[in-house]
Amino acid sequence: MSQFLGFIHHMMYGKIQRQEALTKELCKQAKEFGWTDSLVEQLDETCGIPKEGNLEEIIDLGNIHGWLQAQVNLVETRFAKAVCMLTKENENRLEKIKEVCRTVGKNTACEMPRDSSVKELFDSLGQFLLDGMPCDGGVDIHNAEEDEILWSVDGFVHVPYWEKEGMSSETFFNLRDAWLQGFFEDRDVDYERIGESTFRIKEK
Repeated sequence: MSQFLGFIHHMMYGKIQRQEALTKELCKQAKEFGWTDSLVEQLDETCGIPKEGNLEEIIDLGNIHGWLQAQVNLVETRFAKAVCMLTKENENRLEKIKEVCRTVGKNTACEMPRDSSVKELFDSLGQFLLDGMPCDGGVDIHNAEEDEILWSVDGFVHVPYWEKEGMSSETFFNLRDAWLQGFFEDRDVDYERIGESTFRIKEK
């Protein structure tokens, strides 16, 4: 990545912010569910706090790639730890957490025009979902047609954060699946999860 701020850097920062927004929504819902009042504070203390503000003012211009990578690591860790802390007390909470992810996915889809094509919807995922840095190649497209797209997400860019918390890749991909279900719910698209980390959308 260039050492000059460009579109790709702003896009990455936007995805980092969206990932942290998902974690904040989970913390908010955990409080409303009566699970805990202090999840945000616990994450801040154990993980650190993501940078917020105008990217040009907060990023290290001498180490743009390293700064963004550190923020990716931080927000990925916060989400994994939040899920771990909540389910450690009661693993049945995972179903509620899936619903939170599904709702966030559905709300995110509202940013896309109602008549968006399969390709446009898929391309938008690259602006919304954090799958590592661009150089990580976190998404592998197996088939890309006008009316059908099949892709996989490389677990390597996500799973280490979850394994560090003693959780499996299955938990992460179940939550990603829930988000995608919500995103495609009200669209003229058939969405299907194939295997743990492979997904398909097809025009109805």
